[in-house]
Amino acid sequence: MIDQSPRFCRRLSLIVLFHVVGLSLAACSSPPTLAPADAATAAGSEATLPTIVVESSGLVCQADGTFLTINDSGNNATVYQLNASGEVLAHYAMDAANKDWEALTVHQGELWIGDIGNNSGVRNGGDLYRAALNLSSDRLNPTGKTSFVYPDLPLPPLQVYQHDFDAEALVSTSEQLLLFNKAWQSAHSTVYQLTPYTSTGSTKAVKIATVAGLPGVITGGAFNSEHQLFVLTGYARFRDNVLNMALYNDYRPFLAVLDRQFKLQKVIPVPQGGQLEAICIDRQQQIWLTQEKSKHRPALLWRWGNIQQLKQQITGKSSQFK
Repeated sequence: MIDQSPRFCRRLSLIVLFHVVGLSLAACSSPPTLAPADAATAAGSEATLPTIVVESSGLVCQADGTFLTINDSGNNATVYQLNASGEVLAHYAMDAANKDWEALTVHQGELWIGDIGNNSGVRNGGDLYRAALNLSSDRLNPTGKTSFVYPDLPLPPLQVYQHDFDAEALVSTSEQLLLFNKAWQSAHSTVYQLTPYTSTGSTKAVKIATVAGLPGVITGGAFNSEHQLFVLTGYARFRDNVLNMALYNDYRPFLAVLDRQFKLQKVIPVPQGGQLEAICIDRQQQIWLTQEKSKHRPALLWRWGNIQQLKQQITGKSSQFK
């Protein structure tokens, strides 16, 4: 979740002031030119999300064509079920704390909730809640909780939006439960492997890879087992996007595609998107995204395209959405 409070806006305005010194008024008189939406960024089916889930920060595609989502910090510890039209079909309260819920995934038959957000830098790790995928009642009963710490955490204090110990992407490959950090400071993302089941209920994240070449921070992720690809959502770092954010609320969102060895294969701009937060891939290989409500953009659920079209983008071949 991005802080859009008056205090944050004042801070961002000061940053903008320093960046615009020496720039002519003409340079700021028109909005940024976005890359044209080609076949892979043309919008698919799109639905505005209702007020109750405007801070959607995690997404799971279910076998019946519905979705599960959550809101992030400042909201209830509740999982919501949506249809493809964005309507809330049901909600499931959970006996857990929502410090900053940022991710959802299904790992080894259970629903995992990642309470892993740390924009402010005050946490040394996060909490993972798991629950059985039994949606027959109006509550989700946690079957366990695992807390983790980062192995390479520097001495405090960490500066808000200026550190690498934040995360919003929790991804299951069936065999592994992985965390992609939200690197505000570094030019790469770190991949950590988590031990989901421990006798003590706590574990240390293990660094297993870094992903270079990303144009911003990672906010969500999904793994496609058939093609052995990771598909990540993200947007530009504030320090690289100050004017666009301040003047036009343009997050410069993107999809990043990685192979099974975490090597970057393709970055695809999503110019029609806003604050992209979550992604899932359904059984028909369709890619679904959600974005939070921001200053000039609504909260949305939409079908971006499918895995085959994504692969065509990697190879340089284009196709129209269906």
